[in-house]
Amino acid sequence: MKQTIKKFFKKLWSGAIIWLWFILSIWIFFIVYAAGRSVMTPVTSGSWLSANAWNQMIDNLNTLKTTSDWLQTTTTTLSWDITTINSKINNFNISWTKVTIPGNPHLTCRLTNTLNASIANACSIVTSRWWLAWSWDRINIPIAWVYLITFNAISSLSSIRVDSAILVNWLGIASALSENTTTWYHQKTLSLAIFLNVWDYVQFSNNDWHDSVSTSVRKTASVTLLN
Repeated sequence: MKQTIKKFFKKLWSGAIIWLWFILSIWIFFIVYAAGRSVMTPVTSGSWLSANAWNQMIDNLNTLKTTSDWLQTTTTTLSWDITTINSKINNFNISWTKVTIPGNPHLTCRLTNTLNASIANACSIVTSRWWLAWSWDRINIPIAWVYLITFNAISSLSSIRVDSAILVNWLGIASALSENTTTWYHQKTLSLAIFLNVWDYVQFSNNDWHDSVSTSVRKTASVTLLN
């Protein structure tokens, strides 16, 4: 399948070159045709070129050079684009059943909420690879596939129940809570694998982030695309 895609782009590049030369040929034809229809001082055999004919020839040559330079730049850019596309294709392992990427999209970050409750709105990136990024209060999904999502949360010294959750598109898909009989720090861990679509987004909620400023290792989340 990879070879099929490469052949497609190679044919596309060849077709583009032919199309550009075709346009240039038509343009040269009309220049010659227009020159033949123009009213100029006749040039007889053995005589000097008239000033009008000479100037028009120079103008046409300059225009032809400008067009040739544009064509060269365009074909160079097109060649670079095709090379870039081939490079991107080589980064994918393509089979008839799935597409996988060496070094799958992944993001790990340490979280908090500046108001010390609700959905995390501050993130310190630990590791990030291939298109997954933090945006304000969420991680946006770039590829439709199965993802592993993890979330570690801590809450302050308290005997009050504190809920934590993983959300997709603002809806909770996994949750955990602390027991309310012991006055102590409470650590909660969540993880699940779930199929996500392009433009879905993942959020992390905690009713007590313990510290509204610090993004510590005790408050860590990750999203990873699985093969």
